Amino acid sequence: MASAAPARPLRSFTIVGDIAQASSMSAASNWADAVKPLTSDFRLEELTVNYRTPTQIALLAEAEARRHGLEVTPSRSVRDSEWEPRQLSVPAAEIVAAVVDAVAHDRGIDSAGTLAVIAPDVAIGQLHAALTAAFGDQVVGRGLDTLSRQITVLGPRTAKGLEFDAVVVADPEGIVRNEPRGAGSLYVALTRATQRLTVVTPE
Repeated sequence: MASAAPARPLRSFTIVGDIAQASSMSAASNWADAVKPLTSDFRLEELTVNYRTPTQIALLAEAEARRHGLEVTPSRSVRDSEWEPRQLSVPAAEIVAAVVDAVAHDRGIDSAGTLAVIAPDVAIGQLHAALTAAFGDQVVGRGLDTLSRQITVLGPRTAKGLEFDAVVVADPEGIVRNEPRGAGSLYVALTRATQRLTVVTPE
């Protein structure tokens, strides 16, 4: 009597994510390692169309990622922004004042939109205090609990998955130095803006 081999279950699932934005030290650095606990039989499809980030910002973010040794898949944005990214270099002692000025400049363009200031965690308190003094505590918030306010100050790990009309990134090299996976955290910070990006770097 012949016996038929048991049918192999047909099951599949889709995982969507961006390895380059991983922020934990224990996170995988490639998809093979990421799915190893689940299976070794998988197909990788890289998504290259960027619907959120304008061309100018995406190009800057990808260039910074590669400069810090982070592998990213080049993307093609479906739209350009009216505004080129602003890159400001100031003396280290003036970075807080420069961030406040950068926020004021952006609010001169659009005071009704959402704006995030993304900085190393150690600088959040000082920046929040300075921005509150300049714009008021009804306008400026800190962290996820105050996202309804027009200006939010937060760290790159907190900002992951969020988007804002405008973003001011304060001390990008500080983010790289102080975060567990700094290059990925900086990449996150630089890709949160849907319209305008300003990067303030201490000399």
